[in-house]
Amino acid sequence: MRNFSFLLAGFALLTPFVAFGQELAPLPAEAPEFFQKAFAPTPNNRPVSCKDKTTKQAREALEKIKVDLDLTGADPQQAFQILIKQIGSDYDIDPAFYPFGNGELDLPQRALNMKLTKASAARVLDSFCQALGIGWWAEKIDDSVMVHIVKLRDTVGQLDMLANLGINLPAIAAQAARGAELGMAMAGLDMGFLPNTQVKADATSPRDVKALIEDLCKQAGLIYAIDSTVPSISKTLAFENVPIKTALEALCATADLSMSVSKKGEKTIVTFSKAEKSEKLTKGRE
Repeated sequence: MRNFSFLLAGFALLTPFVAFGQELAPLPAEAPEFFQKAFAPTPNNRPVSCKDKTTKQAREALEKIKVDLDLTGADPQQAFQILIKQIGSDYDIDPAFYPFGNGELDLPQRALNMKLTKASAARVLDSFCQALGIGWWAEKIDDSVMVHIVKLRDTVGQLDMLANLGINLPAIAAQAARGAELGMAMAGLDMGFLPNTQVKADATSPRDVKALIEDLCKQAGLIYAIDSTVPSISKTLAFENVPIKTALEALCATADLSMSVSKKGEKTIVTFSKAEKSEKLTKGRE
């Protein structure tokens, strides 16, 4: 299964991006029930905001707690753990952030840059959640404060971004049924090694996928290898200011590829192959 690690740029709202990708043709295999549930279209009845839900007692308690936060290119999930540890409160996270029903959070894609000194916990939570486009509210339960992290109507997680790129997620899940896991089509990624670099693609007309791989990896300064199983096919893919992780996932989903990410010393190596199997590598570039 893919490993969601979230590297995003910004301390501001989501960088505007317009993207589209060629959808995979529907496959005859039926997606497993688990994936059907994960990708089932549901009405967006999430709240626009939840600020008014915080109780007066909880707000007052959080105003008294002072927090020092210094983040540079921080992963949102790790940053949240640092923040909540300083606050010392209990917390829960909206199940909407767990599309696969397990421990992998699908938070918005942003690397956090934030520096606050002796700021109230309430103010830091405001800044943190605003930077990610998510919501929070708190309540006082006995002598402790419970902080609730909420997915809002305009929150854009990783799967939301892929859908915005035009990727047919149910079709990917159907393909995954043939290999037993969605990771067969979406990748089998260990994305914690990828940089925060944002990239662009301008293939508004079909372009060879190997050329697309080379272009995206060069923009992010990645070493790459292309397996002999990768076919010489052309795909349409265009976007700008998209995290390299999302860009590569979109390309793999569109071109029926898988990829793995490894670390060798200080170098990050991305290996691409056809989704069904891996064979001898025939190309590599630094």
